[in-house]
Amino acid sequence: MEEAVLCNVVCHDVDNDREAHQIPVKTEEQVSPEEFPCLQKMKRCGTFEHGDETGSESSAGASASDAGSYVGGGCVVPQKPFGKSGLRRLGRDAGHVPRQAPRQTPIDRIDNKETRSKLGKDWAKMFHANGIPGRKADCPYFRSAMKLTQQLGPGMFIPTGEEIDGIYLDAIEKELKEDLCQFKKEWEAYGVTIVCDSWTGPTMTSTVNFYLSCNSRMFFHKSVDATGKIENAGFLYGEIKQVIQDIGVQNVVQVVTDSGDSYKKACLKLIAKYNQTVWQPCAADTVNLMLEDIAKFPDVAQVMDSAEQIYRFFYSLDTLLAEMKAKVGGELVPPNATRFGAIFVFIQSFWDRKDKFSKWMLSKEWKRSTWSTKPEGKHAYGCLTSGPWWDKVKWVINALEPIYCLRCYADQQKGSSISGFMSRSISVHDELQERLGSGSSDFNRIMDVVNTRPTMLKSDNFMIAAGALNPEGHYSYKHSLCREPKYVHELTLAISKLADSTENAVDALCQLHQFISYRGIFESTEARDAARYMTPAVWWMAFGGQYPAMQKFALRIVSQCSSSRGCERNSSTFDLLQMQQRNHLGYAKLCKLEYVHYNLRLRLRHSEGEKENDMSTAMHVMDATLFPTGNPLMDWLDASICES
Repeated sequence: MEEAVLCNVVCHDVDNDREAHQIPVKTEEQVSPEEFPCLQKMKRCGTFEHGDETGSESSAGASASDAGSYVGGGCVVPQKPFGKSGLRRLGRDAGHVPRQAPRQTPIDRIDNKETRSKLGKDWAKMFHANGIPGRKADCPYFRSAMKLTQQLGPGMFIPTGEEIDGIYLDAIEKELKEDLCQFKKEWEAYGVTIVCDSWTGPTMTSTVNFYLSCNSRMFFHKSVDATGKIENAGFLYGEIKQVIQDIGVQNVVQVVTDSGDSYKKACLKLIAKYNQTVWQPCAADTVNLMLEDIAKFPDVAQVMDSAEQIYRFFYSLDTLLAEMKAKVGGELVPPNATRFGAIFVFIQSFWDRKDKFSKWMLSKEWKRSTWSTKPEGKHAYGCLTSGPWWDKVKWVINALEPIYCLRCYADQQKGSSISGFMSRSISVHDELQERLGSGSSDFNRIMDVVNTRPTMLKSDNFMIAAGALNPEGHYSYKHSLCREPKYVHELTLAISKLADSTENAVDALCQLHQFISYRGIFESTEARDAARYMTPAVWWMAFGGQYPAMQKFALRIVSQCSSSRGCERNSSTFDLLQMQQRNHLGYAKLCKLEYVHYNLRLRLRHSEGEKENDMSTAMHVMDATLFPTGNPLMDWLDASICES
């Protein structure tokens, strides 16, 4: 009540720029009797900003936290004490911390270069002192918080670390669970894919993480503590079964995991129990195994071994590495830099610098250097100046590139679906045939790998049915699966499996004929052209309304994700939550941190979409989320990150 009365005593128009901050506070003679007690309380316990300066010293005392300061000329804002000991702890930067909340920055100082430099330097101190990569300042959450702080003005609370990891963590968790309620509204129409992945951290803490994917959006569900437990088929079966029951059996369309034996046995047991649910092995993992199988070919292995030998030689000496960077214009991609597609990316980094490597090897600087006389240097010279060696490199790239592009599609967290993957996997055959020659020995042995690995990927699930319902492939004629009886049969089985009654299945199959034969709305120019720009789920929602029975099943089939790669990518950041600074936390608190961390990142990724990270090597080194377990730099980074 006192605060409300006081707010009416002195107020100012925020639009009056500087003059708004020059309005004085009423004196004791000017205030009314009902306002007098509040005024006396403020004089005893706080300070008047923009008013009488007699109480300025008392703001550093303990009583300041009880009543607060008179900020902005119109409201009481509590202030926490910042005693002399706090200033001493800041050392030489203590002069930057005012004892009172400063006045609002005038307009003519906002764009001042000196002010901008001072602010940037202070922010840089905070980032670098705590081991935070500078690019984290571009995070929309950080920039949103800064803009809100600017809008609220001086004198507002700065949350403490305890509050951020306490009440505000709880508030964000509540907000995300409310967001989940909105997410649930799409489950009935589009169905849900349960994505499961196991993870073991640097502190040997083991968890099984569960994500929910629906209509190209992923939501973190929970993690299960598997520390000290054997993750066999029985254990995984029980945990996945519990998640299915949590989501609702009627909502779960498929379960996506890697193709390990334990997951395979557990999921085969699950689909025997739940007839409407299928198991989908991770597509990105399967394609990666294709690349590894091809890398074992003798001619491919020979190129890989020679390239790795050259790489180790160039990176064995600092002076040689610096010379290489200067001559070829950058670094080579390490052969084990990424789990998926490492083979192709490594060889491609050589091919991109072919001319510069050849020019360097033939230069006088190289021939006069001591490096050229070493056996490794002679090997590098022999390969990098050899036309036949570069021809082999080009052949390897031509053979791997279509498969690598398929892997990149499956690796997407947003936009990758089983319908799109099926169509693209068929196009791989055509592209390899064009590059290597139809019927050639090279084409046949690579296609043996390409056709053998996906056997499990496309059997007893909805992969083929989703490919048949993909409108982009359907209207291209060349890759229309609906023209082949075996694929139409798989689509019929999928609809029968999802249908809760024979009548619903028959209605959908009757309407399916309209889609196969391009009748009704499916023969329109709009439907044909939109298929090239819309995702399959969006297309069926837009053009399938005339055939509701078929539309219902099409949406639940084409919208499912094809890979657990997004789950694995997020699990790599769990290292930061499991570091030595936080390993004293209880499992419940750790799960809460994980829940908030994952879902905030997934929400941001969903709103912004997949983006290419065009970052320098230094930025990658500074980003702890990219470091694998066991990296020696993790110890240095762990020591630089403050405890929560």
